[in-house]
Amino acid sequence: LFRQRASIPDDGEFPRMQPKLERYGFPSSLYSEQDLGLTLDEGRVRAINLAMEGQSSEVSINYRVPWDQHIAGRRGQLDLVFSQAVLEHVVDVRETQFRLAELIKPGGIVSHAIDFRSHCLTPEWDGHLQYPERLWRIVKGRRPYLLNRCSPTQQLDALESAGFEVMWQGRIYAQPSRSSARLPIPFRNWSPDDHRTAALTVIARRKGSPNET
Repeated sequence: LFRQRASIPDDGEFPRMQPKLERYGFPSSLYSEQDLGLTLDEGRVRAINLAMEGQSSEVSINYRVPWDQHIAGRRGQLDLVFSQAVLEHVVDVRETQFRLAELIKPGGIVSHAIDFRSHCLTPEWDGHLQYPERLWRIVKGRRPYLLNRCSPTQQLDALESAGFEVMWQGRIYAQPSRSSARLPIPFRNWSPDDHRTAALTVIARRKGSPNET
């Protein structure tokens, strides 16, 4: 796709893809021909393929789980962290953001897509909010995690508290299945905007000078 300078798939190919973009052409403004020449160098591509196959290579690909037990010695080393439908599951959102802030270089970027829907636990997209905490513990059962049921505002507050500056956010909205008055506390106190948010994509920058150590 990069060699062909292919366009980004649009609504014609993936009509449910979010967030929507202003332009779907190949992002030439991000990738100069010089950059692409280095990126697509045959030797580099061959090294990546060898690493993906588990063979000896100058490129390293690692899979580390649980991630928070493999971060010793990597403080401030990462340029980018992205997650896709992850942060709605973590048990402690604030602690997770602080741990990520330890890994990211000052000036580094995080990109998170957060899904606030019920993940098919209920017929309604927001039906998981109807359960008071005591019943939710029964729904969760012995699972180590399920859904943390944090609001979009709580997710953003945790991000900013950890030292990230939100650069862009985009929300996908849906009609709530029940009024706020019919929900248990604390969901009853969510803002109208949070109640309508089915998904959130946020891009943030870790505060501080890029030269900071």
